[in-house]
Order: sequence, then structure tokens, then C-alpha cells
Amino acid sequence: MLPPSLCIDLGSAYTKIGFRETPFSQARLLQLEELNLDDQHVCVPSVAAWRERDDRWVFGIDAADLVEGNGIRVYRNWKADLFPDGERSVNPWDLLGEDPHEGLRDGPGSYARARNVACRYLAWLRQDLVPRMIPGVDLSKAVLRLCIPEFAMFSPHAAEMDRMLEAAGWHNPASFCSSEPMSNLTGALTQGHNAILEPKPGKFFADIPKMFARSHLLEMVAACQEGDEGDVSEYATLIIDVGAYTTDFGLISIDLTGHGFFPISENHSVPLGVHELDRRVVEVLPEPLGAAVSRFSGREWERFHRVVYTDDREWGLPGGGVVNGSQEERARIANVIAQFAAQIATGLNDFLEQYRPPAIQEVILTGGGNNIPELAQRLRKALASWGVATFYLPKAGLPLNGSRQVEIVPSVVRGASAVGGASVLFDLA
Repeated sequence: MLPPSLCIDLGSAYTKIGFRETPFSQARLLQLEELNLDDQHVCVPSVAAWRERDDRWVFGIDAADLVEGNGIRVYRNWKADLFPDGERSVNPWDLLGEDPHEGLRDGPGSYARARNVACRYLAWLRQDLVPRMIPGVDLSKAVLRLCIPEFAMFSPHAAEMDRMLEAAGWHNPASFCSSEPMSNLTGALTQGHNAILEPKPGKFFADIPKMFARSHLLEMVAACQEGDEGDVSEYATLIIDVGAYTTDFGLISIDLTGHGFFPISENHSVPLGVHELDRRVVEVLPEPLGAAVSRFSGREWERFHRVVYTDDREWGLPGGGVVNGSQEERARIANVIAQFAAQIATGLNDFLEQYRPPAIQEVILTGGGNNIPELAQRLRKALASWGVATFYLPKAGLPLNGSRQVEIVPSVVRGASAVGGASVLFDLA
């Protein structure tokens, strides 16, 4: 029988960890009460801090609100330097040395810095955090996967990730790395459901019909097999993941006339996320409100996002003052959000112009940014001419142009890649 599996979605701002206990268990995000940044207690800040004088490290929630200075170095958004694109690519094996502090005093943009922080962060997850999340589970027998960007799958950086994870005590008989777009699609369409078939003793297959029963995929396959598909010979899902620092576009295409579940992926990332939206909102707030909001901790920003961006309600500051209180201020903030959404939509159009899919059957909107109703609505409108059959989104609204709306459960919105990466589909691929 298959061993338990975990999947780490190493986000730029937050790390999420998916867990599947048995081949028939629903994959879920691991929780811990102390992770009080979100309602589900699943978001682990991707932050590390180093106090040089005694070489002491803290990670996650303990490092999230620390301020750089007085001998403390705080490392945020280091994932951007862990998977550089082709133009910045450098062989990580050339950077290996004996210095345990290698790269730690470098500025942003240093691969050596990012690799050193990643090694320590992944070891902390293995030795401290995850054992507290699932006490009693023997991690030496659980298989781990780590979601990485599609463009990095076969790079030297993927090999280096395998080496780092193995050194930290994680286990995988092959490669630790899995495609982030494919994991995201699997998590969103299965919502974590798993099932296997055993036609012969010891011979296992993923039960695709059961796992993807909530998806339009099976209807398309059936139509193709019955000869009713018309000109449609390819199933395509578009994934738009709006995170803290980046927006990732992914396109998964499956040849319906071929054999097997073999997807072809394209993806692209643009450096625009909710962190930039926060900066722009602060700029339009009057003083002293702007200064007070700019000093928010990670916890306060998370709550601010829910109250102001998602629910469009007032936010009262502890020292007095209200954000989003007057009509004029609401209009200014709404305008900033609309401009941000328009930029994301432009990035989407550029992505589709580049890859030109013949059709898009399904669209998946994940990441914390897609909790903003204005953004989700703008993306749906930008895709109106594509005749999308199904939208998977954080909050299902009224059907647009006849498309079906499927609401993604809250924990999967921000952790679809982690939930999907823990699927039996990857164990049996």
C-alpha cells in the first residue's frame, strides 16, 4: 500500500503543507493553532531571521514580525532568488562551499543567500514544525514533494533542491520536485479527494473518475470518446494564482485523442502581487493613517486584506482613525484595486497571446489575491470571449456568459498546490 505523502508549497510569503495519510484519505492542509494569520491556521510565514552575535535562528511565525537591525537579519521573499529564470541562471554546484554563513550577508538577488536560508528553513520544517503538526506520524516513512515553478523542473536548481531536502531528513525514492501548475490544477479540481484501483494484487492505479468527479475534464473525455466533441481534441485549464509578490499564469493542456493522463504545461510569472497592492493603498491614505498602516505586522495585514479588500468594510486603527470609512476614501481604495486588477488582466492577455491555446475549458483562480472580488470579476470578464465552461474560484458568483461556477473550499484557495501535490496521482504517475 502507498505510504503517507506530504507536499510543501513554498510560497514567497507563506508556506503551506499538504498531507495525505492513506490512498483513500482526503488530502488536507496541515494546521497549527499558533499560525493565527488566517482563519484556517495553515499559513506558515516564509520568513527566517538570524541573530549574528550568537548565531541564533528563528523561523515562521516567530520571525514574521521581526525588524531588520541591531544585529538581526530578516530574510523575506527569498524564493524569488531560489529559482532564477534563464537569464539569471547559475549552476548551484559552483556555489557550494564550507562556510556555514555563505551568502547570508548578501543582499536580495543572491542565489547563495537564498540557498542557505532555504536549507535552514526546510530543516526547521522537518525537525520542528511538521512533527508538531502531525504528532505520531513517522516522517521517515512519508514521501515528500516540493512544488517548484515549471521552468525550474529540469534545471540544476531542482537537483539542488533534492540534495537540500535529503540533507534535512526528508524522504522520496525519486525526485522531490513536482510541477507547481500541475499540483495546483490537481488540488483545485479534486479538492483533495483521493481514490485508487487495484485490478491485480499489488498493482495500483489512480481512480481518475472518482478523484476528478467535480471537474469538466471527464465530460470532455467522454464527449471525445463518443465522437461528439466536434473540433475539440484538447482539454485546457488556465490557472491564475495571485500571490503576495507574484502572479503566476499556468496552462495545462491534455490531448483527448491520445492515451493516458499526460499533460503539457506552459507557465509564466509576473512580479505583481498583493504586496504591491498594499503599497499602493498606503500611498493614497491620508496621514497619519498611511504611516500607521505601513507599520502593520503580518497578522494585521492579513486581517486588513479580509476586512478592506474582500469585504469592503471599515478598518478601525487601535490608536484612533478609520480606514475605508468615508465615501471619498472608499472610492480611492476602490480605484487602486481596479487599477491593480487591470494590470493582472493585461498580464493574462499577454500570456494568452504568447501561447495561443485553441480553447480554454476551465479556469482556476487561486492564491490570496483572488479573494478580492473585484480582481476575480475582472479576470472573468477578461476571459468572456473564450467561452469558458467552468470557473473554479474562492466565492462563486452569478454565472457569466453561461459558465458554471464552482466554489473552491477556503483552505484550497491558498493551498491548492500543497493539497494537489499530496495526491495519489503523483505517487502513481
